[in-house]
Amino acid sequence: MAKDKKNATQLQLWFEDAWEGWIRPLGLILLLAIGYLLYKFDIVGERTTGITAVLAIVVGAIVVGALPALPLATKPWQRALLATMVAAALAGMVYPSVRAAVPGRQYVEATLTNDKPTATMTTGASGPYELLVSGHFKDAGRQDAEATYTLKVSDNGGGSEEVNGEIARKLVTIHSRKGGSSSSVQEQNEEKHRLGKILGPQVTITADGVDEQLESGLTVALRAGGLDPVVFIVLGALAILIGLVLDTRLVDQKGKQKAYLTAAMAIAFSFSMYYWRDATPSRLVKTAVSALFFALIVGGIGGWAAGGIARALFGPKIPKKKSAASSR
Repeated sequence: MAKDKKNATQLQLWFEDAWEGWIRPLGLILLLAIGYLLYKFDIVGERTTGITAVLAIVVGAIVVGALPALPLATKPWQRALLATMVAAALAGMVYPSVRAAVPGRQYVEATLTNDKPTATMTTGASGPYELLVSGHFKDAGRQDAEATYTLKVSDNGGGSEEVNGEIARKLVTIHSRKGGSSSSVQEQNEEKHRLGKILGPQVTITADGVDEQLESGLTVALRAGGLDPVVFIVLGALAILIGLVLDTRLVDQKGKQKAYLTAAMAIAFSFSMYYWRDATPSRLVKTAVSALFFALIVGGIGGWAAGGIARALFGPKIPKKKSAASSR
């Protein structure tokens, strides 16, 4: 390495320093800016932007946490645990996030009103299903509105469930530091529910009343439910637990280099669970932004604190350097 640096030209040395110093972060900022403009001007659609954002955040958090820890994993069992953690994290956190951005195949759709509150639909498939409930308000004004619903779902095999939710519109006011303010309307007109107990090919959905504020009633759609999310919760928790163990072991002899795997895994896990729960086909990018803020606060701060506490309690004891005065 020293020989290569010695034979390098001034331009090569400058580029290496600049790449580490400002070219790489500036390039990342430019890529983000270009992606935002492509999305804002509808050159790239909601789904493509949502999938790209999800993969960048989840995979990025896992890779950013694992790569600095790799040189510190000097023992075979440490490398094996690190590989297991990455595999569990990718399996447990990427699938739920991508699944939210790319939902399963839609089988059938119906509209529920007060005149016709029940719909019986034949899916031609077996569950579990995912139920997507949507609606739009009659008045397109700029005031708060809320329409709650309760749906009873049953199949021809005896399975039954009850789900609750709301279609909401909120006027949000943002105050600036200069004293001004601006307002915007945020409408959440879709909700999704996993129906784990509904397995038959014929499904009946009954609304316990439909709010009169909705323009055309409630639209209900059944689509493929995907795998049980409990599996991914277990895999994500396993990745965080392994990260916590490795954070106590992957510390160099001087205590300067440390692994922050718990924080990285917790960020990816928090993001994937938030996104899987809230994202709908028409609300992918905004949900990704909200999920990222949630993950950085809850997962980042919580994981960093948990890793630090674990290192303090169970990590190797780093001998303190003796000062010149004490050595005398």
